Amino acid sequence: MSIENIFYIRDLCNDATVAYPIIKPFKLLCSADFFSLRDDETSMLCQKYQITRIINLDHDIHRTCSHWPKIIDIELKELIDLELNDISCLSAKLCAWPKIDDTKAQMVANYEKILLSTKGIIPLQQIFDILKQECEGATLITSRYGIHRTSIVTALLLDILGLDHKFIINSYLQCNLEYHQKLNDLMKILWHNGLAKEHILKLPYIFGTDLTYISSVFSAIEKQYQSIANYRLQALKLDDNSINQLRDIYL
Repeated sequence: MSIENIFYIRDLCNDATVAYPIIKPFKLLCSADFFSLRDDETSMLCQKYQITRIINLDHDIHRTCSHWPKIIDIELKELIDLELNDISCLSAKLCAWPKIDDTKAQMVANYEKILLSTKGIIPLQQIFDILKQECEGATLITSRYGIHRTSIVTALLLDILGLDHKFIINSYLQCNLEYHQKLNDLMKILWHNGLAKEHILKLPYIFGTDLTYISSVFSAIEKQYQSIANYRLQALKLDDNSINQLRDIYL
C-alpha cells in the first residue's frame, strides 16, 4: 500500500491538506466549521472536491441550501461544550472545568463514552452503514471543531483499512499543529481579559488533541472487547463482508 499520493482534508475551510492514508484521493474528506462558511464558499468547496454527501455530526447546526449535496445528520455527542467566539462564556466555562490532570481524565472518559456507551455506539454504527454505501463523488465528515469526534470516526475507519496504529496516532496529533496559532491567539485574548493562567492552560487539553486521548481509543476497546476485531464485529456490526466493502471503496 502506497501512501504518498493519498489525501485527507481535516481543515477543508482553510484548504489545509494533510497527507493521510485514504488511497483514493478525495474519496473521503473531513473538515471543521464547514457550516460556518458562506453559501458561495461551501458551493465552491463542494465543486472543487466533488462532494456529493455530507455526514454532519452536529445535527443542531444543520443548514440547508438547494445547491448543497445530500446532508445526513448523525447525532454524535459533542465532547466539549465551549463556544470559542464568546470570550466571556469561554472564560466562565474554563473556570468550571477541573484542574489540568482531571481535565485530561475527563476527556479520556468522554472519548470512551463515544466508543463504548450505547449512545455512542449506535451513531457510530449509523456512520459506518453510510460509509459502506458508495457514492459517485466524495463523502465529507464534518463537526464543529473537527478534532475529537471526527478523529474518533477517522481512527476507527483507518484501523479498518489496515493502517498501523502508530501512523494513525501520529496523524491524529497533527491537529495540534493546525490549531496551534489559533489556540495561542485565543489564550492571549483570555490573558488580556484577566482570566487566571491556571484556567487558560486548560484550553489546549480541552480544545487540542493529546496522545492519552487517542491511545484510549484502542486501549479501552481492547480492555472491554479483548480485541479491535471483536469491537468491529460486536459493537460496530462490521463483519468480514462489511470490512471488504469499506476497503473496496476507500483503498
